[in-house]
Amino acid sequence: MTAVATRETFDRWIAARLGRLIDDADQRARILERQYPRCTYEVVGELRTRGFDATEELALRFAEHCRVATIGGELVWHKSEIDALADFLQGARKFTVGTLHRMADGISWKQDYAD
Repeated sequence: MTAVATRETFDRWIAARLGRLIDDADQRARILERQYPRCTYEVVGELRTRGFDATEELALRFAEHCRVATIGGELVWHKSEIDALADFLQGARKFTVGTLHRMADGISWKQDYAD
């Protein structure tokens, strides 16, 4: 049981939510395909949803250290880079308050975010 969302858990959760909104499978696939790469603001939002205490400042420092690519001066984060930042945050034990509550109460991210 994990109090944060893994990549696989998060991707399945997003796909399931989208599936409830859009009936057309081709349209859903196109939308899911266009989710990445993400900008730093979106990365922080994803990681916070997944249970990590990410901040834009920390993400920018991590991006510089890990040489995240830029296009037109903007960082472009792929899933692997986002997951590397998630691994770093997990190792540093930087979790949101919600994650800390899940840990204390023995509740998984999936249980907390079940629709």
